[in-house]
Amino acid sequence: MHQNLKVMSNQADNKEKNSEDSDGSKRDETHLRCFVLKHKWRFLLSVLFCFLIAFVYLWCATPHYRTFTKVLLKGPEPSVSVSSGHEGSSTQPVSDSNTDFCNGLEIFSTKTLSKKAVKALKLYVSYYADGLLVNNEIYGKDAPILIDLQEDMVDSLPTPIQLTLKQNQDSLAVSIRAENYSQQLIVPSLPTQAATPFGTLVIQRNPKVGNVAMEEKLMVCVRPLEQVAQSYSESLTVRPASKGTTIAELSFVDALPERAADFLNKLVELFNEDVNIVNNIEATRTRDFIDERLTDISRDLNATEAELKQYKRGTGMAPSYRADGTMDATQQVLNEQRLVEVGTQIDLINYLIEYCNDKHNEMQIVPANIGLINEQLNEVIAKYNAVITERNKLLKEADAPNSTGVEVATREAESLYVTLRSSLQNVKNQAVSQRNDLLNQPSSSPRHNASSASGRALADINRMQEVKAGLYLMLLQKREENLLQLSSVSNQARQIEEPTVAGVVSPNVGLTVVIALLLGLLLPCLSIYMKKIITF
Repeated sequence: MHQNLKVMSNQADNKEKNSEDSDGSKRDETHLRCFVLKHKWRFLLSVLFCFLIAFVYLWCATPHYRTFTKVLLKGPEPSVSVSSGHEGSSTQPVSDSNTDFCNGLEIFSTKTLSKKAVKALKLYVSYYADGLLVNNEIYGKDAPILIDLQEDMVDSLPTPIQLTLKQNQDSLAVSIRAENYSQQLIVPSLPTQAATPFGTLVIQRNPKVGNVAMEEKLMVCVRPLEQVAQSYSESLTVRPASKGTTIAELSFVDALPERAADFLNKLVELFNEDVNIVNNIEATRTRDFIDERLTDISRDLNATEAELKQYKRGTGMAPSYRADGTMDATQQVLNEQRLVEVGTQIDLINYLIEYCNDKHNEMQIVPANIGLINEQLNEVIAKYNAVITERNKLLKEADAPNSTGVEVATREAESLYVTLRSSLQNVKNQAVSQRNDLLNQPSSSPRHNASSASGRALADINRMQEVKAGLYLMLLQKREENLLQLSSVSNQARQIEEPTVAGVVSPNVGLTVVIALLLGLLLPCLSIYMKKIITF
């Protein structure tokens, strides 16, 4: 009985508390309603005022768009080993592919690549048309007048240069301003140049627009390349498009979608160029090496031909000769062919020795596939080039050039470089000894209808001419092989989706309206509260 009474008492107390809470909440709602009704005009005017400010902000703010493209990053051809059982293939190629994909993402994100794209597209120059409240930016392709800085000063520009151009009746008024510098020019005709302490400015009409007169004032800003590259790099986002694929999504936020699309396209183009240069540096240096030697050989051939004509004219010898009787003509021709082959190899080795002795070529790729027949020497060159290639990759990936991996690769490359130069000299000595043995044979040179000494001299000149001609033809063939190798390389990054505008990033209309509404409701409350504090 006592317990029942206690429970009933507790229930009664709870009912009283609930009724008190309900009455309290009703009183709070009443007070809030009364407060709002009392100051309704203040709230209404505050909200309208904030909405007006938001409208002006949205009208004046320059919209920025997000433009994106998708790129398929391909690594080197995987060498998957398929087994005959059910174990499957090796997982190493997948790991290598993931590594190449991650490296590709990092390369796209670097400021270095953005800097190259900005410089190539001349995005360090910005154009603005005079507007009512704010200036409207114009893409350089559509600007009536183009401004550029001399190329050797673009990288070292220390401060922005501001230009204002206004079209008069028969001239162009140009105002140039920079840090602690100003200049006024009247340009009667274009193109023209303006000398400044920061470099020479080139002013010319846009060929795309033509000679259309400017109806409004044009403002131009030439900014430091490093500063612009940093800004573009920060506005660029690189991320995997989805899991399990090697497709990267590159997105860029900019006020001009066309400029953003050009920037993304140029990034992909420069990425492929850089990767192809790294992957084909051996073929590229071999091509350059062959081109230089072809020029030298062509000059030597002309000199040898002139020497041969002068010698024949001076001795009165006919170009034809007969073979010596002590050895048949066939053997003699074979000896001459061997002498030409050995002479060709000696010239190639001399070219490589000259190349390696040049200090500018230290720690650089040595030309390969130029026609050397010594397999051991070719193996040494291939091994050295592999070490140099690995060292170059470590230099790009390492935080410091004196890291442990770079130091180890450098020591190995230096050791192989010494071995390479020694091998070149040994192979040359062997070839020279072989040539001397062939020359010392009794009938290694033909007897002409003149004296034996004259016949040998003429044979030496003929042989030299054949050596140079054979070397020239062989290097031409090797150059074609290298060009085919360079042209057959496929791009590592392939655009699978053209740059597309995804939408406006800023200003955010919805967020701006919500902030204006909250401020419109908060400001009256804050003003009333401050008024009460001051009153008391």
